[in-house]
Amino acid sequence: MKTIHMVLLLAMVLVASSSGGMAGKAVGPQYFQDTCSAVIPTGTKCEAAKCKADCARQFKGGVGGCAAHGCRCIYTCTFPSSM
Repeated sequence: MKTIHMVLLLAMVLVASSSGGMAGKAVGPQYFQDTCSAVIPTGTKCEAAKCKADCARQFKGGVGGCAAHGCRCIYTCTFPSSM
């Protein structure tokens, strides 16, 4: 009995995850990812408050956090002019 329950649970998870993934994609060949990231070099030490402020200023509302090699900013990409 346990095996059939595991199989049914796995099937439900696969169905739920595949339909959720399809809802987020744009239709057509001109799909464009709307989030980008960049790393701002910080030198020897990254300061969290400065990183957040620099990302918000430099990338117009970007969100920053300290990473291994500097300040990583996540921001909304600019759309290509061909779209």
